[in-house]
Amino acid sequence: MTLKSHSILLIILPILVASIEVSAALGGRKGDLVGSWQPIENLNDPIVQEIAKYAVEEHNKQAKTNLLFLSVVSGETQVVAGTNYRLVISAKDGAAVHKYQTVVWVKPWENFRKLTSFEELKVGACGWGDGAGGVGWLGGCGGAVAWEKVCLMARNCWAKCGSTPLGWGC
Repeated sequence: MTLKSHSILLIILPILVASIEVSAALGGRKGDLVGSWQPIENLNDPIVQEIAKYAVEEHNKQAKTNLLFLSVVSGETQVVAGTNYRLVISAKDGAAVHKYQTVVWVKPWENFRKLTSFEELKVGACGWGDGAGGVGWLGGCGGAVAWEKVCLMARNCWAKCGSTPLGWGC
């Protein structure tokens, strides 16, 4: 090869490699980036159910409460050094049923799970709860929104209301 051919190859090769890496990282859609939150399609998946039950059990140990797990309302996952599961769950506290947002960090290859947050969803700046114009968590931000859509709709609500409750990043 001539010197000119080497120069062209040295210019084109890094561009080609970079474009392949970017294309693979984007997967054709912005939402597929590593580290972005992705909705959980099947909330009844045994792994999701097990993680939700673990969150309630671990919270009960740490907070010395006696919550009873009922169901997973919505959820998202985030690939990190393992997987974060951000779930909205329904649990019974005595006779009262409440919704909680929890994050559990899981590394299955190490048999590792850690509860990183567990907070009751309460009424706040964006009308979280039932009292501000509709049924469900997002009632105050544009009408009734079913609980099943809470994680998928929350970011739009936060943008309208100008607040981000419970430390969730948008």
